Amino acid sequence: PADIQAAVGPRICAACYEVSQKEIDEAQQLGYGFSCEGNHLDIDAILKHQLSQCGVLEENIDFLSHCTKCASQEFFSYRADGVTGRNASVIVL
Repeated sequence: PADIQAAVGPRICAACYEVSQKEIDEAQQLGYGFSCEGNHLDIDAILKHQLSQCGVLEENIDFLSHCTKCASQEFFSYRADGVTGRNASVIVL
């Protein structure tokens, strides 16, 4: 795991990811209370925590700065447009 490089692509940012109390409660029950601020959830914080827990070094984790909702003209964003699209993920060892 210490040799793995993780790059996380476009996703909704914490400022845009407003969720219900149910999702906040669930995140807290799962031990991700650190990712909750008000009614917003920080996906980056959760992913970084999970990758670190798997042994990926913090310096090997990179997040692209694109928010799919803020840049909905470039990416599909149900939160911004109410329309879904398709995205792809690639995992290579």
